[in-house]
Amino acid sequence: MSQPRIALQANANLVTSPWNFEQPVWEAILGLSPESDFTAFSYDPVQKGYVPSTGPQRGYGQWIVSRNAQSLVLGGTPTAPTDFKPTQDGSGGAPLITIKQGWNLIANPYHVAIELGQIVGASNANPLSSFTFSQLVQQGLINGALAFWDTNNQSYSFIQKTTDRLEPQKGYWIRSNSAQDIVLRYPPVYMTNVRSNSAPSTWQQTSNQWRLQLAARNNSASDDQNFVGVANSVASARANLMFEPPIAPITDAISMSIEKMVNGEATRLAQTLSEVNGKQDFKVLVESNTAGPVTVTWPNLATIPKNVRARLVDTVTGETRDLRKFSGYTFQAEAKLTRELKVQLEPGISVAPVIGNVMVTRSGRSNGADASIRLTYTLTSDVTTTVRILSNTGREVMTVTRGRADKAGQNEVVWNLRDQAQRSVAPGTYRAEIIAEGNDGERTRKMYPFVITR
Repeated sequence: MSQPRIALQANANLVTSPWNFEQPVWEAILGLSPESDFTAFSYDPVQKGYVPSTGPQRGYGQWIVSRNAQSLVLGGTPTAPTDFKPTQDGSGGAPLITIKQGWNLIANPYHVAIELGQIVGASNANPLSSFTFSQLVQQGLINGALAFWDTNNQSYSFIQKTTDRLEPQKGYWIRSNSAQDIVLRYPPVYMTNVRSNSAPSTWQQTSNQWRLQLAARNNSASDDQNFVGVANSVASARANLMFEPPIAPITDAISMSIEKMVNGEATRLAQTLSEVNGKQDFKVLVESNTAGPVTVTWPNLATIPKNVRARLVDTVTGETRDLRKFSGYTFQAEAKLTRELKVQLEPGISVAPVIGNVMVTRSGRSNGADASIRLTYTLTSDVTTTVRILSNTGREVMTVTRGRADKAGQNEVVWNLRDQAQRSVAPGTYRAEIIAEGNDGERTRKMYPFVITR
């Protein structure tokens, strides 16, 4: 056996070790100091939180937060396990592992890759009956999507297909829906170094089955595997439900999730699809371990049907974004506090917007600092609007809003009677220009003259 190694990236690594060690402690295995070089965590599914890890445990995942990127030869006198090979009677395999209700960190106990579908399990409620991985998912005992940590992007990714592989030395989140413990068994590996002929599962966007990707990023980390949209059947919506794993145990971690009621409980999801192709509101939560700017993006917007209106609302500030007019939205996050956003998706038809009932009213003292003009207008549909103030000769004086997502009905903007350089404007005749642009690019323009007196 060649000398086992492990590659660590600076920051978080979700790992395991399939080897047997004479000295089964991280300090000896990594040859590093836990005081200055790394910290290690396991996940306790009973406490539902991270606890310090002193060493690896086969079949379970652990976090190693490394101060530096490095490839290490494993110490602690590692030896390859022999239970990955079948015995003459066809038995064998790694020791059984137990998962509890909620999130658990599991791992491939072998030094060779195995397919997800090879795992079998039994519930303590029915210990005499064992089931394949697919059957456990179909019975609702476990969720079929497993999450792993992409060390390059410092973000979660998912596997779900039974032919997807659990790689050696990598940890995976699995979620149990059962109130009873479930015992998982990794059968022996009959053939090593054999790749599946089936490609990893990929999502195909169609007019009746599509999803919008949502991503959140702070200065150091990202969470970009979050999706909302429409499935083509109830079964497909259920099969594609993905839960959001616990946030990584690092200072700069960020988590994005979609909150939805699942079995009567508010649950954070990484993907939720509706079988109804109608108007949908999704509650999106963003949590950053550090304070600072967080940017939310929607990188695959161009792939969803063109007649779908997509809008983001910040429930804290009231700001809105038409997702088709902007590439992202940035807000200032507070450390360890959750920001609530709303994503609204509404299939519609291509109809040119109509602007009506424009009114201008004056408020504040005529020469005071609080003097302003309130411009109200009605819209026949949800559109993106730009409102400019022009002089009587058509020269631009001030852009009050640009690319704002307005809803059907009455809307308003306030102009503080200042130009682009924040200078008070002179008395005279001005024109308010309102441009409304629909989802498919149809534009309507309306001018409204008014007079300013001092």
